[in-house]
Amino acid sequence: MRHSLLSTIVGGFVGCAAAQDHQQQQQQVLSFVPQCPIDVPISCTNSTPVINSCCFESPGGMLVQTQFWNYSPAFGPDDEFTIHGLWPDHCDGNWDQFCRRELEVTGKQLGEIFIDKFKDQTLYDNLKKTWKSNKGEHDDTNFWAYEFNKHATCMSTILPTCYSDFKSGENVYDYFTVVYELFEQLPTYKWLVEGGVKPSNTETYTREQVANALKSKFGQDVYFNCDGNNAINEIHYFHHLRGSLLERNFVRLPAKSRAHDNKECPLTGIKFPPKGSRGVPRPTNTQPGQPGPTPTGTPSKGYIKLEDHKGCLISNGNWFTSGTCATYRFIDLPYGGTSIKSSKGYCGFNDKGQFTCARSIDGNRFHFSVKKGGSIGYGGSFDWCLDTKGSFGGGPYKQTPIILADGNCESFKLYVENK
Repeated sequence: MRHSLLSTIVGGFVGCAAAQDHQQQQQQVLSFVPQCPIDVPISCTNSTPVINSCCFESPGGMLVQTQFWNYSPAFGPDDEFTIHGLWPDHCDGNWDQFCRRELEVTGKQLGEIFIDKFKDQTLYDNLKKTWKSNKGEHDDTNFWAYEFNKHATCMSTILPTCYSDFKSGENVYDYFTVVYELFEQLPTYKWLVEGGVKPSNTETYTREQVANALKSKFGQDVYFNCDGNNAINEIHYFHHLRGSLLERNFVRLPAKSRAHDNKECPLTGIKFPPKGSRGVPRPTNTQPGQPGPTPTGTPSKGYIKLEDHKGCLISNGNWFTSGTCATYRFIDLPYGGTSIKSSKGYCGFNDKGQFTCARSIDGNRFHFSVKKGGSIGYGGSFDWCLDTKGSFGGGPYKQTPIILADGNCESFKLYVENK
């Protein structure tokens, strides 16, 4: 039996004949979670634990729909932003990534799921138009797979165990269907133009103008980012969620801090260049994975040091106060983020949550952030602590692992010192 609330929502859509056909396909192929209680709390608002994680998105209860303005080079329609993804951030703004390897997919598998398994050519075509890889790849499905693997595998309400009669690929199809539907409800380009912020090679805008144009339509403050040319290049819409992702009951939120708070956009002089614009200079040094020209600021190699602590990290990732600092390499990843590598191998986290570098670490699964100025973060957090319980050795030979701060320790910043 179909979920009653979902039937009401899906049945309420009205559109042209083609849209109705597409919706009928969705009704036939979308699976529904078990009946959720009508009084299930909105994500991130519960005062006590919610037992049924299929009806309550956790720990990623803050859903962020992200969009790109890819103007140079130009990707996607001239009058639309493009989809970046839908991210299940924690309630504090941090996030997990690549949570369940067994749920991951490839770009090739996505085409097979949409077209061969669920017979939804319309969804596939819509995604091809509006979910563009900003690397200019011929096959955008690799970017879709990356976004699913990094973010959707961390969602609790679309796990296969949440389906009463799960069929392979249903959770994947459902995720992309919901993302596209939500994207259509957030027409950033239209909202900006109607608010007086129009693409131009000569006009500039204030942060207030951009913020007001978006807030007047979304109803809440919206996060927007600018590239190295002060041109708008990314938008984040924040939501809480009531019930399962499949119920599509999004609650709009004001923009939350992501250690940015629009600081990347100036108060004045913000540009909104038309796609394909040549009126905005393109710097020679750009960061892969970011729309438009963006100075990278990430060093290719250096030492990793602890703020207000002597010593540095050695090649296994531990803090050491004697001897020679290890040289770390910082490798920009294709779709954003940075891999860190020492002579021991790529760096990530072990099962104790300790930062470690070893040949057994898969660098593609641990995406770090390196801010301008060299501060190192992971999953939205830039605060670190010493794991003193994990220390070993004595005297000048003592080594101490580092971990992400959890609020129960004296934290510090980790930063890169150019070699």
